[in-house]
Amino acid sequence: MYKCIDSGIDFEKFDNTPFKFSHKILNHKALSIESLSKALPRMPKGHVKYSKGFDDIGGDFDNAETTHKNNLTLKETIENIKTSNSYITVNRAEVDPSFKELYDDLIEDAERMMKLKGVGTKALVPKIFLFIASPGAFTPFHLDRHTTFLFQMRGSKQVAVFPQFNPKVVEPTQRECYADYGGLDLTWSEEMDQYAYKFDFAPGEGIHIPFISGHYVKNGTEDVSISMSIIFRTKQSQTWLDAMGFNNRLRKHFAKLGIRLKAIGTKGSLDRLKAFLFPVVDKLTELRKS
Repeated sequence: MYKCIDSGIDFEKFDNTPFKFSHKILNHKALSIESLSKALPRMPKGHVKYSKGFDDIGGDFDNAETTHKNNLTLKETIENIKTSNSYITVNRAEVDPSFKELYDDLIEDAERMMKLKGVGTKALVPKIFLFIASPGAFTPFHLDRHTTFLFQMRGSKQVAVFPQFNPKVVEPTQRECYADYGGLDLTWSEEMDQYAYKFDFAPGEGIHIPFISGHYVKNGTEDVSISMSIIFRTKQSQTWLDAMGFNNRLRKHFAKLGIRLKAIGTKGSLDRLKAFLFPVVDKLTELRKS
């Protein structure tokens, strides 16, 4: 029995195929706009970012706070969120005591599903993210370096999620560079939309977004959107991430030898070998920089 997620989920889809589910935390006291208006200002500096809302899918979401300033204070942004065309993101909301119990319950649910799928027993680097958006705002196309469970609390939205390793959505070299923090620019084109799984998303519903699956969000126009996600890595996704780092750091060196590295996600045994060797590659990279 899950504490936050309704039972009946097909765990075989976990970290493979996006799916929608129902959740049990719709009326959680920590997620009301009244509670958030108190919790956000007291969070440590850097945990809360806010910006002008995006109006297209191809924007630079990672640098929104500097490239899309809304010229308001955080207090003004919260108070006027319904009319100010703004977007608020909260990284690691669990640092506030109001989220402690919810955080523990979410991790317990995540680890239960991981065990059923056989991809590990402990959620690695888990975090809670919050998203508060004005009506009609977009979350541009981007990738997460984590596995995600996204919960809708208020307002509606449409969420488009793309297959995690489809080269027609994001080329392997670009995906591996992005995953390794080697470059944050992702290419968006309307042609990519044909590959998306699209979900209409309402309060009380959740969506599972597999590791490194591209996605974007269109918030509904009728109300403020409040959503929350628990993000984490599994033993398997950490292997994928480290293997992507191996490819990104050594691709040019292997190319000089006439060897083309195989994309991550195509051969499990090779991914595991690359992940095993990545700490050595990472150390050598640091030594070259020093």
